[in-house]
Amino acid sequence: MKRNIFVSFLVTILLTLGLSFILLPPVKAQAKVRLNKTSMRLMVGNKGKLKVKGTSKKPKWSSANTNVAVVSGNGKVTAVGRGNTVITAKVGRKTLTCSLEVYVPALTLDKTSLDMYPGEKITLKAKIDPPESQVEWSSDNTAVATVADGVVTAVGKGSATVTVRNSQFGMSAKCSVTVYDKSLTLDSEAITILEGDEYSLTATTVPSGKTVTWSSSDETVATVSSEGTVTGIMKGTAKITARSMGLEKTCKVTVADEIPIESVVLDKNELTLTTGDSAVLEATVLPEFTSEDKTVTWTTSDAKVAVVFNGRVTAIRQGTARITASAGTHSAVCTVTVVRSSEDSQIKLDKESLTLSVNETAQLKATLSPSLSGQSVSWASTNKEVATVDDKGKVTAVSEGAAKVIAMAGAHLAYCDVTVVADPSVEGLIKLADYIEETGTTDEQGRYYVEKTDSSGL
Repeated sequence: MKRNIFVSFLVTILLTLGLSFILLPPVKAQAKVRLNKTSMRLMVGNKGKLKVKGTSKKPKWSSANTNVAVVSGNGKVTAVGRGNTVITAKVGRKTLTCSLEVYVPALTLDKTSLDMYPGEKITLKAKIDPPESQVEWSSDNTAVATVADGVVTAVGKGSATVTVRNSQFGMSAKCSVTVYDKSLTLDSEAITILEGDEYSLTATTVPSGKTVTWSSSDETVATVSSEGTVTGIMKGTAKITARSMGLEKTCKVTVADEIPIESVVLDKNELTLTTGDSAVLEATVLPEFTSEDKTVTWTTSDAKVAVVFNGRVTAIRQGTARITASAGTHSAVCTVTVVRSSEDSQIKLDKESLTLSVNETAQLKATLSPSLSGQSVSWASTNKEVATVDDKGKVTAVSEGAAKVIAMAGAHLAYCDVTVVADPSVEGLIKLADYIEETGTTDEQGRYYVEKTDSSGL
């Protein structure tokens, strides 16, 4: 009985609560306070309208940059100048913002000039602001180039101007078009390289800048990169082809295991210098990929007129000399003419020539003219294996032969011819020792005795 009463009571409570939820009116959700726009784009001079939704309170409006845009008390925005700003509405403690970009009508092309060949097509892209604006295309010389929807077609050799216009805002942009007769050339028609070596071929297009593709007829012999770099793989021949604008050019490539020197070339065949002056000769050993030693040896036919060090020729005295550059069995010659300078006596040595025995020394003294007063003198030897010179002008004989000692002060110089001979006293002792050993006798202590003399008195 008690259990039935409890169940009846529980059911009554649940029914009462359910009816309460049904009969009570729903609670209305509070509207969110917001702006009708959070970003806006206006052209200079145009206006836009911002509204605050979700409240009846009157907002306070402001612009972060009034040089770009201003806003009225009712949210009307006026674009003043190009740039970006933020429009703010304050409602009580709530701050609402809208980012604003103000633009000026503009029309530009992605290219201002085109170099083309007959039949070529290139698309010009126009950047338009506002983007929904309509444009018109035209060419002032349709015999050279035509245009349709930005696609330029080269017709014939000459020049034309392609123009895109926006009539609504009175704007235009131009592109200069030059049409050339097309051509393709290679810098080499045939090359020889060693296995593993590289050679860069250069393709020239007219008009310039056109895409060039490369290929090899036999990649087991030679390969070529997209930039025209040829690599020798193994001995043999291959054909390298460059293609562009419907044209092609070829280069015969020979890959060898050895390439002899064919020639030595100087950048100058004749040279005129004033005494004391110098100039540099450049020697090129051909072919570039020779397998022989490419070291260049330099010599002069008359060291009294001109000397040469690693291609640098220095004029000594008036006259003519032949400077020779040699590599392998090949050589090239430059004829050097030395003319007298009015200043070639500004530095002098106390000796113009020296004859020394091996290990003998001598002191040279340099005298400078008043115009060179205060300048330091540097010293050099043209053949250190024969004679050396220190920074004080002291010459030391090293071995038999000839050398030239040069004193230099600025661009001026003087020289001394040095001849080194064997020591006469040493030669005499050697001859005496040889003679005694051949003709003499010895005593018990091993001393030599000479029993006769020759015509020299020994």
